[in-house]
Amino acid sequence: MSGPFYEGGRYWGRITEHKLGKAKTGMPQLILKFQVIGMVDPGNPDGNLLAVEQQYERTLFRTLLDGKRTHVPDYVLENLAALGFAGGTTSVLDQDHPQAMALRGKELAFYCEHEERQTEQGGQWVGTCEMREK
Repeated sequence: MSGPFYEGGRYWGRITEHKLGKAKTGMPQLILKFQVIGMVDPGNPDGNLLAVEQQYERTLFRTLLDGKRTHVPDYVLENLAALGFAGGTTSVLDQDHPQAMALRGKELAFYCEHEERQTEQGGQWVGTCEMREK
């Protein structure tokens, strides 16, 4: 099997879909689908993006509660704040909610990290609380 398509690093992605769902643990989670639009140049992070061979759609899962189901972890609150979420019900994070937040088209920084699995290598996408300015 070949390795992962994207090398580890920081990328810009454009949100294409956002839903609420449940993780395998039963915990509520935010599911963000995004299109990779370019890689941040490590030598010039404020400059132009480096082209990527393909602008594939990828998915980020963000569990909304800690393992004890008592509160939302700080890093998740930071991510939600970057999306423009100011508190209240997380239901508005689902694009099908009547008062859904307009997240489609927003651009954020994402990190791709790779982890070894028993039989294959896969990429794990990690979101940041950073928004790209237009």
